[in-house]
Amino acid sequence: MAHTEHALAQQLLIVAPKSMSEAVAMNYLNEAKTILRRLDQSLTNDDVYPIVSLAEGDVRVVRRFQGDDAGRKLAGTYVQELAVRLRRLPNEPSLRGVWERLSNYVATGIWTEGQNEYRSEY
Repeated sequence: MAHTEHALAQQLLIVAPKSMSEAVAMNYLNEAKTILRRLDQSLTNDDVYPIVSLAEGDVRVVRRFQGDDAGRKLAGTYVQELAVRLRRLPNEPSLRGVWERLSNYVATGIWTEGQNEYRSEY
């Protein structure tokens, strides 16, 4: 069931930045956040996919509708959260990749998508 819920949350994160309505996008985002936070708390300590999906997806939606300043601020909070995980799992490539992308975004303001992530024009 966790995989199905993660897939649903992932789909919500894909659709949200494509929405023409910020209200609709934020509803999708909030539903995805609820699912992914719950999964992150309930899965094993080394399952990083919920937080990886959430960190990048949340920032993607916020920067689309609220701009880079809000996106960078939010990314900074995820950078701190991800850094804690990296101390526990330093060789986890997905975790390290999203931490590096968000850290660079905070520092430079340049947004880059993950290599294998959903590509959006936003």
